[in-house]
Amino acid sequence: MEKRKLLHELSIQTEQKVPISLQYYILKGWIPEENRIMYGIEIEMQGAGQKESSYYLDVTSIENRAMEILALLAKYTVTPVTLRDVLEDLL
Repeated sequence: MEKRKLLHELSIQTEQKVPISLQYYILKGWIPEENRIMYGIEIEMQGAGQKESSYYLDVTSIENRAMEILALLAKYTVTPVTLRDVLEDLL
């Protein structure tokens, strides 16, 4: 991965009133076999002494599309646990 950039950060509470922090990153890399740039997404979650993360590579080769998807994920507070399922449904 060539580049990782934080685009959104949220502080929320779980139903049990536990504060958590969600960070949404855009990933940028190069696929030499296909001679193209790819964009991926990563979500990190921290809270209650735990840290989780999940990423999905090659979501798109269009930067603006990756940013739009990332904005939707942040808007609906998608977590690392649900990232893969949500992206597979969305894409």
